[in-house]
Amino acid sequence: MCQEQLKKEQIGQWYRPSRWQYLLYDIYRDWGRHEEQIHQARKLALLGDRDFYQTAKDLLIEAGYWQEEHPGFLAELKAARPTYEYMEILKREGDTELLMEQVRLHPETVFQYGDVLVQTHRKEIFELCITVIREHAAQSSNRKEYQKLCVFIESLAGFGGRDEAQSLIIEFRQTYPRRPAFLDELGQTEQTIAKKNKEAISLKPS
Repeated sequence: MCQEQLKKEQIGQWYRPSRWQYLLYDIYRDWGRHEEQIHQARKLALLGDRDFYQTAKDLLIEAGYWQEEHPGFLAELKAARPTYEYMEILKREGDTELLMEQVRLHPETVFQYGDVLVQTHRKEIFELCITVIREHAAQSSNRKEYQKLCVFIESLAGFGGRDEAQSLIIEFRQTYPRRPAFLDELGQTEQTIAKKNKEAISLKPS
């Protein structure tokens, strides 16, 4: 009956697993049909149930297939799911090389994943941050946009690029002297970075 119902389903871009998909997984699990259970767990992950990524992984590890299946599984997820979901899985897996590939394609995500990637790609992370920040500075024209930009600057400092962040603040003061709201936000950001730096120094063991 499950198979009949599943044949009728129309799977679109924003499809989510139906109860029939879950029921079929339960049937395979309860009957001890491990290969079918693994296949269905993978299918549920590809249909958007993030919890079933871990379920499928655990089953593949148990079956001894994880190392050989892992690359193909990730490729399937990349093709089937939105980029942000794929990137979250890469972060969870600690796959910094594939995650860095995606950040290069989607530069603004550097502020979301920079803290993970800065250990292995420090120079490139700083360069991407600076490029995106400069682009936003050229396009920004109101306080809300300036605030978002300053959050990016604070993130750069938080990744360990305090000198780079300070250089950008000085650069923007010189480049945009007629944007008082921007200058105000830059001043506040400078104070925030200095405060956090002072707090970090105070917490270091003497």
